[in-house]
Formats: sequence, C-alpha cells, structure tokens
Amino acid sequence: MLGYKSNPTTKRGSPLLRKTSYQIVCTYLRKAPADEPVYQFLNKKCSEGKPYFVYMTAA
Repeated sequence: MLGYKSNPTTKRGSPLLRKTSYQIVCTYLRKAPADEPVYQFLNKKCSEGKPYFVYMTAA
C-alpha cells in the first residue's frame, strides 16, 4: 500500500495547478483498481522513497 512519508514540496510553478493535480490523483485512486498503471507508478515511486506529495503530483 502507499506510504505517507511527507516532505515540503517546492514552491515553483502554479500553486493552483499543484493543488488541482493532487486532488485529481486522490479522486482517481479512490476509484482505480490496483492493476491500473497510475496506481502501479505510485507504488513504484513510493518504494523508491519519494516523498508523498512529490509522487502524488508526479502521477
């Protein structure tokens, strides 16, 4: 399952875009099965030790 390790994200770019992309991924994950490519990508980034908000916005 996804870990919830968190570090501050960079403040470069649009804060509205970061927030929107994070909300989209959260909503998508509630409905997506475990074999979805996005879910597998998030698990991979989590296992690599990436911070929570970094891999959530990268998805």
